Amino acid sequence: MNANLLMIILDNIDVLPDLLARLREIGVPGTTIMRSLGGYEASSWLERVGHAMLGRAFDSDSDSDDIKQRTLISVIEGEELLEQAIAEAEHIVGGFGEPNTGILFVLPVSRSLGLSKHLPLTPEEITETAPEPPPTNELERMRCIPVSEVLAVHDLKPAIVGQDDTLKEVARSMLKHPSAHVACIVNEEDRLSGLVRLESVVNDLFVRLMPEEFFQDISNVDATLEYAAALKARSASDCAEEPIFVYPHDTVRTAFQLMHDSNLPGIPVIDEAHHIVGYVNLLEMLALVARGHHLKCLEDAKK
Repeated sequence: MNANLLMIILDNIDVLPDLLARLREIGVPGTTIMRSLGGYEASSWLERVGHAMLGRAFDSDSDSDDIKQRTLISVIEGEELLEQAIAEAEHIVGGFGEPNTGILFVLPVSRSLGLSKHLPLTPEEITETAPEPPPTNELERMRCIPVSEVLAVHDLKPAIVGQDDTLKEVARSMLKHPSAHVACIVNEEDRLSGLVRLESVVNDLFVRLMPEEFFQDISNVDATLEYAAALKARSASDCAEEPIFVYPHDTVRTAFQLMHDSNLPGIPVIDEAHHIVGYVNLLEMLALVARGHHLKCLEDAKK
């Protein structure tokens, strides 16, 4: 199996715990972490503290606030796991195209040994891998329906737009997909990077057609700033929110909880590489659950 060396030079170490946890969850065999310092930052730091401090730049007891960069190294076998690791890293840092995030690159590995270790399971892991008990009643069964079943029944098409698409283009895409009240923004690699609500597109339209309707409600500083932001918005990325999503194997319960907590009428469904494979909304999930409940009532009536 082909192997690749994944290297992530991370500028924002606040996301390091989440990144390490997620890489472990998806099956990345191991990650080596090293303290690192960019050339520009190193020059600036040495100008302040003197070149005599060069030898202490990476001491474990160094108290410099400048040396916060970390470099992560991992050897990954298989293209699928590599793509998933890249997608997770992009999602957690907020996109490597943004400032102060870092750099990610991949190098081919001609040979590798010791990637797979046969370690005994801990008691916690044994508990986690134990099969879940089957649903005890019809209501619980309906809650446990996987999102993939919703996609198979309704096959809703998501409204997909690029980061630089104008809000007019976002509006056109949403009009072509009337069931999608949330547009999905993808980056250059077609990975989900954000969401745009229908309200944002509508506000952009009406703030230009009928500005007096917005002016009459401006009575405080916050409302003024909101109005100014609406006028400034030009592209999908200007109105983007953090991406909320589910995987096909997630349950209807999970999808509903995410939509409820984020006050979204629908969310995209993505694969392990964060490519969009579908879209679910509240109405279609309700229809599926109601259909199952109706069939159960018919079965009970025949008994």
